Amino acid sequence: MGHLTDDQLLSIYMLNSLCIHHPRMQTSLKDMLANPHMTSADIRKHLKQEDQTRAGAATSSSENVLAALSTKPSTKPPRPVCANCEKVSHRAKFCIAEGGQMAGKMI
Repeated sequence: MGHLTDDQLLSIYMLNSLCIHHPRMQTSLKDMLANPHMTSADIRKHLKQEDQTRAGAATSSSENVLAALSTKPSTKPPRPVCANCEKVSHRAKFCIAEGGQMAGKMI
């Protein structure tokens, strides 16, 4: 296994701190660690992007509600977005990607 560097230990501590409140993010970051060039700075960057995405979603959701109230309803409902893999047209309940409820299962 070899000697761990300080940066590798920091990455391990950061990933372990996510296990209770952010298990899906922890899983996706673990998958990214397969790249030998991944550092703790990259993990911090992804965590910061996630925070900005969530903050932006919170502020824009109230704006979207106001916009929806002022416009007439669309004829088609919006396509669902998966919370697991973030692809359009299915939800995490039916996601076959790792972390989804149907992981490893095929139709």
